[in-house]
Amino acid sequence: MKLFHYHWWTDKIEEMEEFYREQGFETDLRVGRFQGEMQSFNPPLT
Repeated sequence: MKLFHYHWWTDKIEEMEEFYREQGFETDLRVGRFQGEMQSFNPPLT
């Protein structure tokens, strides 16, 4: 199942992604702020 995108401000990224994975969604891209700059992060490997 595809969800275009959503925004969350959380320090519990893995737990949030696990919740959505259980609902049938998959993570294709993570974007977040690291050391003051927006960056892309690889989704977790399964």
